[in-house]
Amino acid sequence: MGSAVSINAEIIAVGTDFAYVNCNPAQSVAIDCATATVKGEWWMSPYPCTKGICYQKLPASQTAFDIKVVEVVTKEGVTYYLSGALTDYVDKCNSCCGTTPDLTPSTIPVYIPNGTVCPDSDGNYIFRFFFPTVGSGQTFTAKIYINGAAGSPATSSAVASPAALLTYANANWSAYGVWTIEDTNVLVLTSTSQSNVVVTRQLVASDYCLAPTFPVTFDEITIVGNNGVDRTITLPAPVTAATNVQLAAALSSPVNYFADGTLTTAVAVKVNYNGTGQPKTISLAGVNKGTWTHAVCS
Repeated sequence: MGSAVSINAEIIAVGTDFAYVNCNPAQSVAIDCATATVKGEWWMSPYPCTKGICYQKLPASQTAFDIKVVEVVTKEGVTYYLSGALTDYVDKCNSCCGTTPDLTPSTIPVYIPNGTVCPDSDGNYIFRFFFPTVGSGQTFTAKIYINGAAGSPATSSAVASPAALLTYANANWSAYGVWTIEDTNVLVLTSTSQSNVVVTRQLVASDYCLAPTFPVTFDEITIVGNNGVDRTITLPAPVTAATNVQLAAALSSPVNYFADGTLTTAVAVKVNYNGTGQPKTISLAGVNKGTWTHAVCS
């Protein structure tokens, strides 16, 4: 592509591994424009997980925490998610000549929950962990890891909000530093001794009930993703179910979209889900055909 031999770009992720690190956010790579294959422009929505940080790749920005990236695959087969916009990537690759151009990086949200940070000018290690708001009546626990090992206590009690988790953290994890909260959903740890801390969220299993009008035809399933944002899964083709038994089968086979829980059909014309996910709706071409309610089917 274009005239530039290569461009320099900051790395957000390599393959499935999030590469952004608070200590050195400007990790970069030289991309050969002529041999790299551009896969498209995405928004990366990061969230804390057991390996430190994971991400959900989105076609459009859904929250202020998402990061615009360009996905490219090198001739060696390495997939990079570069910080920046596709239009700028194309412009820089088409530039000529002289100094290797830099891809203009995207804005990096301050809350990115990395496992390792560097101290600030006062010698404090500051960690930020984003906890999405859960559904009404839903709860979650949090796990803390210090230098890759379970902290003490390793798992919090069940809480319903980041504010409740803050109360727990200050009562039980104060040995690791001072806990505060910002922007409602961001748990902040300020420590003078710890340089590697990860806090993850695990939803507590609960029940949801789906009672559509039968027969029902749908081709989309919407759930709440790990980042607290709706995620719609489009099926290969529309599916029609005449009964709740057929509907449960369609939701779990050939692809089990509810593998994080169990679907049951003990109550007529209803499907009950018990698990750690947050199902929301089924729809046909964007038209709602059934909404999950946060309750046991009865």
